[in-house]
Amino acid sequence: MNTSATFSFQWLSPMGTSVALFIIFGLMGLLFGIGIPIISRRAPQFRSIVTSRQADARLFGHSPEELFKQDPILETMYYAKTDWLSGMWMGFGLLQLGLTWFGLRNGQHWALWTLTIGDIATAFYSILVLWPYYSQGVPITLFDLPPVFLYPMILIPIAAVLGWIGLR
Repeated sequence: MNTSATFSFQWLSPMGTSVALFIIFGLMGLLFGIGIPIISRRAPQFRSIVTSRQADARLFGHSPEELFKQDPILETMYYAKTDWLSGMWMGFGLLQLGLTWFGLRNGQHWALWTLTIGDIATAFYSILVLWPYYSQGVPITLFDLPPVFLYPMILIPIAAVLGWIGLR
């Protein structure tokens, strides 16, 4: 097992790239946690219920604005869900940053495994969130998915492999 006394971290290495990718995902969590509640309240034209405004309208039969006008309690539920998820993203982002900076950057194997398993769980649940769209035959394009859906599915496996190479 590597320890901070014997492990030499370098940014321009597989481990450095792995750390950078995990840090980016943690920063995305912070950005979503801070930004989504602000954007949803100040720029309602960008509000979506789950994925994108277009895909949500195809699934639910109406745009978010129309649904909120038809039943105002849905808008209250939307803001409660948005605030709750934003808090989860903030906590996730902070944990991701802490594990990456204080564990993985110092060559700790447990940090790589914890980050990888946690981020794979995020990707798995992102797929579950999309299930209603698929089961109802609603097409989802890459443009319908927020970056927080795509990042763990595409770049986290790369970050995990590079981290594993860097720890060898």
